[in-house]
Parts: sequence; structure tokens; C-alpha cells
Amino acid sequence: MNENDITDNERLVTSLRGVRCLRLKSTNSTITNTLPFTHKSCPLKVLFMFPKARPLFLIAAILTVIFLFLHFSSRLILLKSFAQLEQDYVTENVKRSFSAITNDIEQINTTTGDYAGWDDAYAFVLNGNEAFIKANLDDAIFPKLRLNLIAYVRNSGEMVFAKGFDLHKGKESPFPFSLHKQLTAASPFVRHTSADSVLSGILLLPEGPLLIVSRPVLTSAYKGPIHGAIIMGRFLGVAEVARLADISHLDLSVFSINAPLQPPEIKDISPILSAKNTISIRSRSNETITGYGLINDIFGKPALIAKVDMRRNIYNKGVGTVNYFIIWIIGFCLISALIGYFMYTKLVISRKKRKDTEERYHSVISQASDIILLVDSESRCILEANAAFQKLLGYSFEETGALTLNDVMVDDQTGVEWHINRILSEGTCFLGEQKFLTKDGKTVAVELNANLISYADQRVLCMVIRDISEREKLEGELMHMANYDSLTGLPNRSLFLDRLNQSLFKNERSKKMLSVVYLDLDQFKVINDTFGHHIGDLLLKEVAIRLRGSVRKADTVSRLGGDEFTLILDDIAAPEDSVLVADKILQAFTSPFSLDNHEMFVTASIGITLFPTDGDTADKLLKNSDTAMYHAKEKGRNNYQFFSEEMNARVSERLHLETGLRHALDRNEFLLHYQPRIEVTTGRIVGVEALIRWQHPEKGMISPATFIPLAEETGLIVPIGEWVLRTACAQNKAWQDAGFQKIHVSVNISVRQFARNNLASTIRDILKETGLAASCLELEITESSIMLNPEQAVSTLKELKKLGVSISIDDFGTGYSSLSHLKNLPVDILKVDQSFVKGIHENKSDKTLVSTIINMGHSLGLSIVAEGVETAEQLSFLGERSCQEVQGFFLSKPLSSESLQTLMGSWDQSEFGNQQKAKEI
Repeated sequence: MNENDITDNERLVTSLRGVRCLRLKSTNSTITNTLPFTHKSCPLKVLFMFPKARPLFLIAAILTVIFLFLHFSSRLILLKSFAQLEQDYVTENVKRSFSAITNDIEQINTTTGDYAGWDDAYAFVLNGNEAFIKANLDDAIFPKLRLNLIAYVRNSGEMVFAKGFDLHKGKESPFPFSLHKQLTAASPFVRHTSADSVLSGILLLPEGPLLIVSRPVLTSAYKGPIHGAIIMGRFLGVAEVARLADISHLDLSVFSINAPLQPPEIKDISPILSAKNTISIRSRSNETITGYGLINDIFGKPALIAKVDMRRNIYNKGVGTVNYFIIWIIGFCLISALIGYFMYTKLVISRKKRKDTEERYHSVISQASDIILLVDSESRCILEANAAFQKLLGYSFEETGALTLNDVMVDDQTGVEWHINRILSEGTCFLGEQKFLTKDGKTVAVELNANLISYADQRVLCMVIRDISEREKLEGELMHMANYDSLTGLPNRSLFLDRLNQSLFKNERSKKMLSVVYLDLDQFKVINDTFGHHIGDLLLKEVAIRLRGSVRKADTVSRLGGDEFTLILDDIAAPEDSVLVADKILQAFTSPFSLDNHEMFVTASIGITLFPTDGDTADKLLKNSDTAMYHAKEKGRNNYQFFSEEMNARVSERLHLETGLRHALDRNEFLLHYQPRIEVTTGRIVGVEALIRWQHPEKGMISPATFIPLAEETGLIVPIGEWVLRTACAQNKAWQDAGFQKIHVSVNISVRQFARNNLASTIRDILKETGLAASCLELEITESSIMLNPEQAVSTLKELKKLGVSISIDDFGTGYSSLSHLKNLPVDILKVDQSFVKGIHENKSDKTLVSTIINMGHSLGLSIVAEGVETAEQLSFLGERSCQEVQGFFLSKPLSSESLQTLMGSWDQSEFGNQQKAKEI
């Protein structure tokens, strides 16, 4: 049986106990062969019976050798390094124990020095004064200095003072007899030849090791002659050793080298320690290591053995490191075995895979979505083609064999031939876009990738061809998105400027005129804020439709962004042609816009420039038409204006004014004037209208007609309007607190303020802040503000009415409102615009219109207020028609708060007298 006889579904079944058996299953029969192998020999025989297992065994053997080598070498090298680190660390700590004892001796030396250089002690050695002992050498001094003995000895060996002290018991003890015997005239402890002589160290006594210091007794100036010595000592007992161990953070023990009873370990280590080998280290277990150190006495002879016990943390970390390293080696060996076996498997079956790859080649080629062609490099004949070729171009397999590359290419064959020749000569590749011809004559856009390959012992061109029709379609869509506004479908700024530049180039050569029209919707931001962006988008789309319907097909209508539109009127004969288009656009805007159940009137401001008189570049024409558009807004909106050079200066002035307006509130440049409103029947002042003025620091007093439209356009009207409300309410409350009769103050509410959702809450807060009663505040709402969104206007007016304020309709008759709208509004007062009052005695229609407005207001239960009364005849006419209140220059001009207060204080309800007083004020 060999490997080729075994199929993929054959399995090896082995038992790990007793007899092993191998079962081979083929597609036709089952063969069972029982092989009685012994327990030890079976695995190797099984491995070598199957060639596929041999490399795995070989890899395992190699990795086992590597593992064993690394295992033993790591233990020899790494653990040795950690052991050396441990030895060094223990040695350092033994030296630290030496230093602890040395420091203890040095502390005694310092204390001894303090007592040695002292006039009283010097005199005490000479005369043995008992008073010195009582004053300085009582029992309290010993525990304070942690001393076990103090002695003063004369040079002759005579003991002046000697006292011992038991620190443990806290009482006097006998002076060590063994030390007393040594303190003779010849003793180094007594005999000092110089003032700086010091003898310190360890002295072994029968009572135990003693830390001892001897110094000559001197005067306070540390001068002699020397008559004696002072000796201080501290026994190095268990308590003192424990204290030193605690200070040095060591597990320290100290043993006398000549003690009769020594632990076995000390007996064993004593012979090893010497002057040359003062430190020795022993490992007591895997957990503990001990360092031993030899300490000499004061005469340089071996005296003590210091023992330091430590945990083997460093060594155990080394063991852990080695174990981790071994685990890593095991993992590495396993992974290496798998990788090696995998690489061997890949190598063995590479031929089979190569064969499988060749078999799959034709399958992949035939099913590929891209066309794959093999073309003869000499004749350009198509040698092979996959199914995608027939599917895309419509040729059968038989027809394909008779085709050449030139038969399926549409154009630019010369360019392709050049690239093919370059491929053949230089071995380069070619990637480009071409047009291919289908069998029925249609063209297909393709991407062609060609290179040179070896095929059937000849050089052929391999071409991969991809259908890019969908991609070109998508690119066209992207190009459209890049040049057209996604909302309205109009050309965007980029395409507009491109077309304008083309038209300028063409008209410059033909010496013809063209016009750029710049259109901006009036109050579009208010509409957006009031109705939301959805309605705003619907409005822009409807505007685009009306604009396209107002121009020729050859003209360009584009949207620059927001609510700004531009038109290119190409090849016009005269400026009047632009006027016709502008009039047509304004006329198209007179019809209301019906947007998602909302009906609204929208106007536009238009600026017009002409080429070449107003500019010869696209940027200049666009800038100047924008300037003309702003001029149209200044003229009251809903009109068109041609550009003129004077407008540039006005635009610059407007920008300067806008900058000042943005800082006017912070700089307190605004002030209010108040125009009285007179009750016609009684002649009383019943109210005032608050009128804002701007005291500019450079330009002086600026008319509201100049800066209010600018404030509306920039949105600054909202904070300015709130300032007017707050100031007017506070002033009215101040007049009431001063004792004047209650009057109402009338404040104009701008379109933007009225469109905000928080108007009612803002007014509520201002009334609460100023303390003014709501009945003393009247809000003037313009007719145009209400007509922007009648439904929303009614809701807002109802909220305001709940506050208790009065509401008046200002400038009635100048807008689009009708009686049907007016009767549904919760308002109290109707104000007749001054433009109608002015023409009462000059224009019959104005007289009729004013009478009609007054009668209509009365029929709806509204009070009537007439503005702009400038003559007695006007006042008489209005009085005859029961107009309740009037205001105007005939009665009083707008006054400052102080002047109005003066007028109210002297008002006597005499019509003529009041006129004179108002004029005087």
C-alpha cells in the first residue's frame, strides 16, 4: 500500500491502550489491518509508515533539541546572573549592618566630645567636685544618652568617677569590673597624648560587646594640659541590636566570636571569615539567604559576627523569569513546528495546486465579468477570448476566431498601435480608455489594460478590457452635481461664472452688450426662521420656476447660494431689455406663493449691471450687480436698480454704518424720543409713541429711516428692539412714579422680532423687570409682519393679548391685507398711515380711503389712531369722523423724556395753547 492508494476520506484510527489497529477506507471497499505493536514501539513505527508524518517527526526532534539546549543554557546563564545579583544585594546589606554599628559608635563619640571639652569637667578631673556629679552625672543622663557607663579617669589611672547603668531596668548597675581593671595609667583608654586623640570601637567584655569611646578631658576651648580622660560606653545587647535592625530595616543579629555558646551556623562560618574575607553568604533554603560579616574590635582583632537574613526575592524572580522563558520556548517550538509543517505541506502540494490553478484558469477566464483577450503580437488576430467578450460585443466563439483587434476598435487605432509597438519593444504596460464596436454597430466605452506574456512558446498581447459605461454615466452625474444646484436644478456659482466668462469673451469680440441681473429675496431669513427650512426650500424651488419662466431659453438663470439668484441676459440690444426682464420678474412675484398649505407674499430686490459699461470681468460685474441690489433694498425693496459709480460710495458708507451699528448698543449711543398721542374729544395726552434715535459719535444724529432697514437686514434689530422695549417701559414707570397720570407707551415691533417664538416671554420678562403694568404697554405690529404668515401671526397675537398689553396694526392700508384677514386678528387699535392723512385735502381718493378705514375699524370695534397730523384742517377732518386719537407735528414733534415730562406738566388741554407750548419745548 502506498500514499497514492489512500483517498481523502481515509482515516487513521488508533487506540492508546493495548493493541493498535489501522483502518483504511477506500471508495470501493474497507480494509482492516490489525498491527500488534508494543506500547513503546508503536508511535515511531506508525510515523515512519506514513511519509506525511515523517517531516512532522523530524521537525519535532529538531525543536526538542533546541528546547533542551535553551532550557539548560537559560538556567546556567540567567539563574547565575540573578544569583550574582542576589549575592551583591546581600553583601550590600551586610555592609549596611556594619555602617549601622559604626554610626552608633560615632553617635557615642559625638556625645563624648561634648562632655570632654568642658571647663567644669576639666575642673572635676582635677578636684573631684561632688557638685559636678550631682548636677551632671545623675541617673537621668544615662537613658537620655542611651549609655551604659560613664567614667572620668586621671592620667595616673586614678578613677575620679565611674558609674554603670542598666538601660533595660532603668537603674544604676555596677561598673564593669573587667573594664575597670584595664583603666590603668598605661591603658590607651587613659593615656592621651594630644587634644584631638580619640579611641573608639568595640571592646569584648565578659558582660558582652561594648561600644566604647575614650577622649581626653579638656577645657571648653579644647586645650590642655591633659589631666585625664572621659570614657563612655553602650553594650551591644539584644535591645540595641534590635534598635539598629529597625533603623536599617534589616533582619540583623550579632554574635560574639568568643562566646561559649554559639549557634551551629556561627561555629561553621567563623573559620571562613577573616581579614581578607570579611563577608560570607550562605543560601539556607529557596526562600531565605543569609549574609555573615566579621567585625573587628577596637584593637583590630576579630570580635563580632553580624548576621543578616533576607528573603530570596531576586533569585525567585530569576526562577520565574526562567520559567516564563521556558514557557515562551515551548510556545515558540510549537508554533515553529506548526509553521514548519505548514510550509512543508505547502511545498509538497505546490505541484498539485499549480495543476489545480491551471484547471481553474479557464473556468475563471470564462466566467470573468471583464473581457480577457489573447492577441497575436504580429497579426493582431484574436487567439482566445472569454465569454465576456461574446456577451459584451455580441460575437459567437466561431466569429471571434476570425476577428482582429482592428475589427472591434472604433477609432484612434494609430494611437493604440503606437502603444502596442512600445509594449513589444520596451516590455511596458498600457492602460487607457478606448471605444469598442459591437457586432450590431454600437459603441461601448471600455478601459483597456495590455501587457506582453508568453503563451504557447510565442509572445502574445494579454488584454483585460472593462466596460466603463456605468462609470462614465456616474461621472456625468457627478459633473452635473458639481455644476448645478441640487435643490433648484439651476446652474450653481461655478457654472454661472464659467458661462459668464464665455459670454464676455464672445461679446467682447462681437462688440455686443450683455446684462447681469442679481436678485435677492426680501425677508427670506424671517420666512426661514418662521416656517422652517422645509418651507424655505420649497420657496426657493418655486422662485427658480418663476425665474426660468421670465427669461429666454438662451439666458442663464443660476442660484449662487441661499436666497441669491443671478441671470445672464446675453446679446441684448439696449438696457431697456434688462428692464423688461426685471419688470417681468417683479410681476411674477406679485402672485402669492402656495407652499405646503401656507400662502405668502414674497418680494425681491434686483440689481442690474451692463457689459461693458459697468465692468469687463465676471467678478466686477457680479460685485457691481450685488451693489445695485443692495441699493434696491435701500429704496424700499421690491424694485430694481441699475448700477452707478455713486453706489460704490454708498456701499462703503453702508459697511461703515453697519460696523458702527454693531457697537452702538454697547456704547449707549441709542436714545428714545416720545411723540404724544392726543385724545381728539378731550385734548388729553393719553399715550406716547417711543421712537429710537442714534447719536453717532462722528456723524451726529442718524435718522431711523437710515439705520432701521440695516438693522433689520443684519438681525441687529432684535437686541435693539428689546432695548427699546425695556427703556420705554422703564421710562413710563418712572413718569407714573413721579406722579403723572397713567398713559400707555407704544413700541414698534419689527418683523424679525414678531417672527421669533419667544416674543411673548421676552415682553413678560421686561414688564416684570420694569414693574410696568401690561395695560400701559401698546405693541405696534406692521401689516407686512402679519401677512408673512397669518396663521402664525394670530397665534402670536393671542399669546401677547394674554399678557394684557394692547396691540395696534401700524401702517394699515399699505400692504396686502384685507378685511377678511383683519377681522380674525385679536387687535385693539388700527393706525392710519401718515401717507394717507397727508393727502386728505389734496387727494379725494385719500379722503375717501381714510374715511373708509375709520368706518371699517369702528365696525370691527377697534380704536382708530391717525399718524402724521400736520394741519388744523387734518385734525378737524379726523375729529368729524370720530377718530379717537391723533399724533403729528401739528400737535407735537417727538421729544426727549425730559422735554415730554415738562410738556405733560404744563398741558392744559387747550388746543392752541398746547400747540404753542409744544413748539416752545
